[in-house]
Amino acid sequence: MMAKIEDGTCDNHPNKPKIASVFLLLCIYRLANAWLIRTQFDPDEYWQTLEPSYCLAFGSPQNQLRDSDVEPGYGCALTWEWTRRWTPSNDALENRMPVFLLQAMHGPIRSHVSILPTYWYYLACRRFFEWAERSSYAYLKHFVHRNATYMISKGPMFLHALTIAAPADLSLWLIALRLEKLEYKNGKSGSLAFWSLFLSMTSWFNGYALIRTYANGFETVCLALGIVLLGPELFGKSPNNDTKQHSLRAKLAFVLGGLSACVRFTALAAWIPLGLMVTIRSKDVYRTLFGLCSLYGAAGVGLGCCIDRVMYGFWAIPFLGNFHFNVVLGLGSLYGTHPFLWYIYAGIPAICGATLIPFLMEIKGLSSSVLWATNRPLDDSTKARIAILGLVIAYTILHSVSGHKEFRFVLPMLPLIIILAGSAMARGLNSNNAAIHKRLTSGAAVAIILLNFPHMFYLAVIHQRGPIAVNQYLTDTITSMMPKQQPINIHYLMGCHSAPLYSHLHIPNVHICAWHLDCSPGCRSRSDIQCESDAFLSDPLAFVVASYSSDGNSQVCDQQEGEQCYLGQQGNKDIPTFVVVMQNEALHIDRRLQELDMRHLVSIKHTIKSLALHQDSKHTCGGAASEEPICRDAYTILSLVDINFDHMFIYSSVSTLGQVEQYI
Repeated sequence: MMAKIEDGTCDNHPNKPKIASVFLLLCIYRLANAWLIRTQFDPDEYWQTLEPSYCLAFGSPQNQLRDSDVEPGYGCALTWEWTRRWTPSNDALENRMPVFLLQAMHGPIRSHVSILPTYWYYLACRRFFEWAERSSYAYLKHFVHRNATYMISKGPMFLHALTIAAPADLSLWLIALRLEKLEYKNGKSGSLAFWSLFLSMTSWFNGYALIRTYANGFETVCLALGIVLLGPELFGKSPNNDTKQHSLRAKLAFVLGGLSACVRFTALAAWIPLGLMVTIRSKDVYRTLFGLCSLYGAAGVGLGCCIDRVMYGFWAIPFLGNFHFNVVLGLGSLYGTHPFLWYIYAGIPAICGATLIPFLMEIKGLSSSVLWATNRPLDDSTKARIAILGLVIAYTILHSVSGHKEFRFVLPMLPLIIILAGSAMARGLNSNNAAIHKRLTSGAAVAIILLNFPHMFYLAVIHQRGPIAVNQYLTDTITSMMPKQQPINIHYLMGCHSAPLYSHLHIPNVHICAWHLDCSPGCRSRSDIQCESDAFLSDPLAFVVASYSSDGNSQVCDQQEGEQCYLGQQGNKDIPTFVVVMQNEALHIDRRLQELDMRHLVSIKHTIKSLALHQDSKHTCGGAASEEPICRDAYTILSLVDINFDHMFIYSSVSTLGQVEQYI
């Protein structure tokens, strides 16, 4: 039996595949997509989801977001976004404000709502590892020993493929089916849904960013699924004025909107316009605005706050903390700014890729329809597409107000943009001649694949692969030598958050202590303090000399990020087992590290630095000629082109190096 959607979204749609079959196909495709990813896009894909989830499931109690009965042994790393807390002050304005509000505004800015699936997955892994350890089956213990690191580091992305990426694709297809039915009222089958789904599956940005463990992915699927649930209210033939009670699916949609706002308060830029559209189409405006949109949106926010109360151990309202930090204090600009129109001329065109041209064609067509609307009424299909375009415009304008902009911030709009582009493709490639239609369709499909897949493959497999490859090399090395002396200390002397930590360093029964340079707002916002990351990048040698002493003790910061952590604070860390550093900085500190009894272990390609015509000359590192370079940064193709790579270096203590060489 064909699956059906309420209000006839898919009823009587000829040759319609079963929804379950389409979802299964999407799950398989997105799992393959997740498997392909070998690179890092942005550190937030780890620090917003994997690291806090790992802290809750595996981390030592004293370092966790809340108390638990987890036995000490595995590390825990949290950014300031999770550890931000209110501290009483003598400020007169603050003294007149309720303590609860102060705690919320100055508290954490990240919600646990979007990380729950990853946290539950990690809990299941932990239980499985413990059960395997107690098991008498040797092959089970061997399986865990060989695959635990991969399960912890890569498993969440596979989970994300099934719970975020595939449902987002399916929701896009269901929305497109509804629009297709509006456009072909006579029962004739169209290709809008096909092209929308095809564009989504071949979108380079979906394949590169939607599949990753960002909070933006949760916002994307909530919005897409919400529009599916609100289909009759948004795109129905007539407003929902025949019933006094709103349907369960409409209520659920705004609960999702509330949960989405808990994760990122900027999600309101989509859900407020969406609620206004539903309200305007309803005959009972007040009942819809307050009894549906506001009430159930608030219910979603309340549910999210309850989840954070349980996970944090105290009442926290992260979206208020986020609003206070980014809007009231304006500290989001510490992490980069762009002009107001950046999303218009750079952000959206970049994430659209090959979809941009049909999207612009659709905008042109809808603009013409609106201009001629005085002469003839708009049909339901055109009204629906104008509503979707209006949502994209509103979201983009509201996000443009903030100075801090990123490509992934407009990810929730990509499914809607793709639907509009799919509509333009369906009409533009339509032909009464079957042979011509087949050639046009095949040619367009091949062109889209060729315009999307090559650079998606490059970004997914080659560009910025260093952080993942470095941690994989470290875990493989540590696993092979199974050191008796623990903990294993790893220092990342790179820009802050340049690599994932414990979520990619998990080895059963091995205690690893990882440390990275600080760049929290506590130092970035103060002119009298230089962040550790800035101090190191400005003068790597001076930083290493000041931080590590030759007697085996270092003077690096030993405090949790979020507290003031800067060069000059005393620490008690020993010279680490491993040091990870970028190629350019390694050239400055190599001699000093050797004086500290550390030796270069391996160089790992990070990203392509440049392309040049092949020259028969010695390969160099960092532009400095060397008789015995410790890395080979140029690779020749057919003796014609030299590909120059930037590298990440791993240094090892002399004692550890001997153990490593024994097992290599």
